[in-house]
Amino acid sequence: MIVRLKRAWTDFWFQPESAGNLALARILVALNALWMLASRNYAGMSDVPDAFWRAAPAAIRWRYLIVPGHGDIERVLQGLAAIVLIGALLGIAPRVCCAVAALLLYHLAPLEAAIWTAAPEGRGMTLAPTALLILAAAPSGDAFALWPRARTGSKERRASRYGWALLLIQLLVCEIYFFSAIGKLERTGLAWGSAERMRLWLFWFNQDTQSVVFGTLGPWLAQYAWLCGLIGAATVVMEWTMPLALFWRPSRVVLVPVALAFHVGVLLSMNIHVPEAWLILVFVDWTGLSRRLRRMPGITPPK
Repeated sequence: MIVRLKRAWTDFWFQPESAGNLALARILVALNALWMLASRNYAGMSDVPDAFWRAAPAAIRWRYLIVPGHGDIERVLQGLAAIVLIGALLGIAPRVCCAVAALLLYHLAPLEAAIWTAAPEGRGMTLAPTALLILAAAPSGDAFALWPRARTGSKERRASRYGWALLLIQLLVCEIYFFSAIGKLERTGLAWGSAERMRLWLFWFNQDTQSVVFGTLGPWLAQYAWLCGLIGAATVVMEWTMPLALFWRPSRVVLVPVALAFHVGVLLSMNIHVPEAWLILVFVDWTGLSRRLRRMPGITPPK
């Protein structure tokens, strides 16, 4: 029994995967992190008056090596983070670039929120630093790189080296949904997905006229109890079933489009944007999709 469990555990983590899928995961993670970095002034937060830092516990500042009042140094670090993320994106020494980017983002990201919340990880890049560390230990430069590595070993052995890293990144993405489901159950209970609760949420997130960009769809949906109930039930089912994507590949055909539609719907109806949402695309079998496209008459995708 123990031998079977060990074999199943090993087979799961080292299941064959393509170099292209892992490389595209590297590109998606780097692109997402680069967009986050470019859209925020992390370095500028270091120069705000000391009064703004009184709400930030000293333990939080030491944990992330944050020393206020050194904006010039933070700007250099932010620029360096952008450079290594571009290197990771293009596949230039991806292991080194991913490792350096992970360390820099771990330090920079909490600057966005450390002055007004005791949990800066809830507002910074919660997924990118960990995913980049995983990629730093994986051979993600075997494909889609300016200077691809020379591949050694048999085809089967190489394929087993790509699976564990991609699975770990997919696990991080799944946790976004699964822990969200646990949080809803813990704080609100089973009533979270009720029609009345969803109607109140739709109205609530459309009240702030300064932050609302899409203010039509939410109030319209809130008029119909059956639609609110459907949205609540679909959200609960989607979040709790997302871990299936890790263990049952056919489920990804449904779960990935549903998750994308969910995030678009939440943005348009509640003005909530989850920056990491688009990383759900790491579940797409891009290599298999390319192979199927090549079989279609009249279509010749790039090699």
